[in-house]
Amino acid sequence: MKAPPASSGVSPAWLLLIGLLAGGAFIVFMLGDTFMSPRVQPTHKNVVVLTDANWSKEVASSEIPVLVDVWAPWCDPCVKLGPTIDSLAEEYAGKVKVGKLNADDNAEIVAKYKVRSLPCVMLFSSKNEAPREVLVGLRSHSDYVRAINAILAEKSGR
Repeated sequence: MKAPPASSGVSPAWLLLIGLLAGGAFIVFMLGDTFMSPRVQPTHKNVVVLTDANWSKEVASSEIPVLVDVWAPWCDPCVKLGPTIDSLAEEYAGKVKVGKLNADDNAEIVAKYKVRSLPCVMLFSSKNEAPREVLVGLRSHSDYVRAINAILAEKSGR
């Protein structure tokens, strides 16, 4: 019986170690975005971070109309909508409460309002359980202004 040919190069133990390290690096790379992405999108000072826990206080019991941006950190159109939401929060400060709800972290509200696509912007008149208007997808600033102004005009009786 002949002995196996002598190996020239790297031993199997080193190959195993290199494979494990490369595989681990690949997994960290692939999952890194999930763990590194922000769970709460940075927002304007006038934007309220909404949750299942504070929904009743911030939306259902609000004395003024509420604009709710339902978003997710992995949703590119949601992230692109962020500056528009911040702009609306500034423009309508004191007249309309503007809030952001992370769909990934607040399944109860997402299910209650049957949110199926993101971004989803819901407009509630004061102390109203059902949204008065729902805008799905990335829209222009003027679309949101039109919807907000319609609710404000309705509230003032015009």
